[in-house]
Formats: sequence, C-alpha cells, structure tokens
Amino acid sequence: MGSYEEKALKAELLSRGLAFLLENGDSVVPITVACSSTRICSTAYTAARNLQPELNRILDLASRDEQFIIDSLSDIASHDDFVRCHLDIYREMTPEHLSKPSLMLNRHDFMFHTDDPTGENAFRHGQFKLVEFNLAAASMGSLADGVNRMHGRAHNPTRPVDSTVAGFADALVTAHNLYLARNSLEGQDIVLACVGNTLDFNYFDQQHLINSVNDRGVRMVRYEVAELTKHLTVGGDGRCRVSGQEVSVFYLRSLYDPDQFLEGSWEMRRKIELSRAIPVPSIPHQIVNMKLFQLSLAKRDILSKYTDRADEVLELFHDTLTLESTEEGDRNAQLAIDSPERYVMKPQREGGGNNFWEGEMRDRLVELAGDPARQQYILMRRITPPVTEMRFFRGGKFTPTLQSVSEIGFYSTYISEGGDVVRSENHGLLVRTKSRHDNEGGVYVGISVLGSPHFMD
Repeated sequence: MGSYEEKALKAELLSRGLAFLLENGDSVVPITVACSSTRICSTAYTAARNLQPELNRILDLASRDEQFIIDSLSDIASHDDFVRCHLDIYREMTPEHLSKPSLMLNRHDFMFHTDDPTGENAFRHGQFKLVEFNLAAASMGSLADGVNRMHGRAHNPTRPVDSTVAGFADALVTAHNLYLARNSLEGQDIVLACVGNTLDFNYFDQQHLINSVNDRGVRMVRYEVAELTKHLTVGGDGRCRVSGQEVSVFYLRSLYDPDQFLEGSWEMRRKIELSRAIPVPSIPHQIVNMKLFQLSLAKRDILSKYTDRADEVLELFHDTLTLESTEEGDRNAQLAIDSPERYVMKPQREGGGNNFWEGEMRDRLVELAGDPARQQYILMRRITPPVTEMRFFRGGKFTPTLQSVSEIGFYSTYISEGGDVVRSENHGLLVRTKSRHDNEGGVYVGISVLGSPHFMD
C-alpha cells in the first residue's frame, strides 16, 4: 500500500501533471524524482549559463556553412543512412530556404567535472563540461519546472528557477508571428504543430507546452508522425497543410531516431524543410546536433570561424577524440581499448541509449579495427561529477540512500532570420540524478530521476 509519505508524494506529482503515459495509453504513473536537491556551485553555474546564447549562435552559424557541413559529413554518410538522409535534404536547400525564420528550442546537457568527486567540497572545485548538444529531443522542460517548484519551496525560496515552458511557448509564438508577417497571412486560421509518437510516454510534458501556447491566444495542435506522413501536403505556394489545416511551425518531438521514421516519413520531413513552414529543429540544426560537430567545434581553428569568444567557449568542452581511419584515430581507439573505464563512444544519434561503455565499447572498437565505419563514432573522456548521497522516489516507493551523480540541462531559445538574431534567451534547467554506478541515464526506464538545484557559493 505504501506509507503515508509515499502516497502523499504520488498524489502531489499526479495532481501537478508530473506524470508519464504508459504504453497501453490508458494509464499514467508519476515521474521518478529525487528526494532532495543537488548542490550546485553558483559561480560555475552562472559562468556556464551565460555562455549558452553564444553557444547557440555558434551552432546556428555553423549550420549555415554549407562547405563545412558537407565536408564534415560526406564520408560518414557513406556508412550511416540516417546521416545520409539528412545530408541529402541539406543539399537541396537554397539560400531562400536558409533565409526563412529558424527557431531553436535547446537543452544543452552538462556535468560538473571535478578531480576529487568524493571530496567534501567537490561541487566547489571544478567546472561544467558539455555532455552533448540537444537541439532535438530537448524534452522534460515542463516536468523540470514542476520539480523545481516543488523542491524550491524548501531549498531555493529566494532564488526561483526561470520557467522553461513559458520561455519555449513565447519563442514558438514569436516564430508563428514571424511566419504570418513574412507571408502576409495575419488574421488567418493557421496553427502550430507539436509532432510526437503514438502513445508517447512524454505526452504530458508535451501537453503542458501545448497548453501554454494555447493560453497565449495561438492554437497549437498535436499530430502523430503517422498522421503527418499520410496527410501532409505542400501547395504550389509552398505552404504546408495537414488534412487541409495550414501549419506555420512544426515542433518535432520525434524523428530524431531512425526507428521513429515510417515508410514515407523521410519524404514528409523533406517537404516540411523545403516549404515555407518553420521546422524545429531545422535540418541544418539537426545536423550540427550530431556528435561529430561536438568534436569539430572543440577545435580552436574551427570554433574561431564562428565566434570571437573562443577562449571562453572552449572551457565548456571536455576531451573529445576522433576515431577516423588515421594514425591519430588508431591511437585514440587503443587508448579506449586499454582503459575502457575512462571513455565513452558515441554515434551520430540523439535521445540517449545509443552509447558504448566499458567492455561493450572495447569489443566494438576491436571489431571496427581497420574499418572506415569507425569514423561514424567519436570518443569522449568520461566526466567525473561530485558524488552525493540521496534517496529517490521510484515506482511509488522511496529507495534506500544511494551514492548518486547529477547532470544539468540548460534550456534556451534562439530565433534567427536570414542569419540575423531575433531572439536569444536562457530559461530553466533540468537536473537528472542517477546512481554513480549507472552509465546511461534514461528517466522513463527508471535509471535517472528528476531533481532540482540547491545553489551554493
């Protein structure tokens, strides 16, 4: 039956809409949460947060550098169909496509790296290092807002965290209005679309955002990938319609993984990109979200092409290594084979669960020796975050106290038109906490739980 405290917490989570939809589509469960907040160094947090707008500007500029994109992906595309399909659409884009408004709803994930993770003041001695960009699948903003509010009453009553849902909704409405103005369509019945999967476990997170947009007097409608694949059309005027309803902005909460594409979905994705509508993310933005660009942009000579703040931005990157079929790539692969506990190998994918760790990584690298397909991966030295003792609320029950580590996601929005910045803002943050012994960090599968920050000097 559970204790009174467990039943009360479950009731609070469900009443706040902090829930996941089960696969049967008829049942919901409360999200998994940490029972206390994660200590975060205010100085290090502020330094990393203040660089998010510049990081977004760099990614936007890099995405528009056609030669850089094509040169970077051409070889990998010959071994990875998912990359090739994105690159094929990118090659079709004209300056007119690149000049239309573009919107990024981002969550870039970081861990606080310290040389002494179990030390008493580990959270004070180190800096935030980039785990990965998230220009797609930047989910759980509304759930993070809810947990931050719940925990904030006890841990941060004088320092509330900004709302991600409000910031994302404002940015979506701004993009919608830019579409109307650019196409002289003010006052017409045109909607925004939130595109998800059938029986998406994150349905409530998406619905909170849809509600927030609708509360601003603009209509946002949820569509599933199958529905769009079957019913999306583009007229001779370049305007997108779904079953006759014109759409200004397609917020894609799906189509970031090959398994989410149905027969015909790539053609549907192509149509959206080459239409007047605004896809979020765009194909250029989804491309620079691939892990290869995390490797490329960590190089000073490349980064300096897109920013005059390279010294500051480089501090965000952790050691990232190439696995190309070169002497350098061979040396890097051998480093990971000899010390697999120190590295993680990442493919050009989004959404978690795709990485190779420890023995599995070592075996995969041995298998790929001499194979050009190895270059579709990058190697990253593992970040060592502070270790904290914490209980979780999982499956309606409190766990025993666990040694845990946390990952911080910085939410932000960025709108540009023809390369000119229209809007660039920081919003809330996501804290995900897991046992220090777990490699991956999925919330839905029960490995990670949602937490909140406790800012400390």
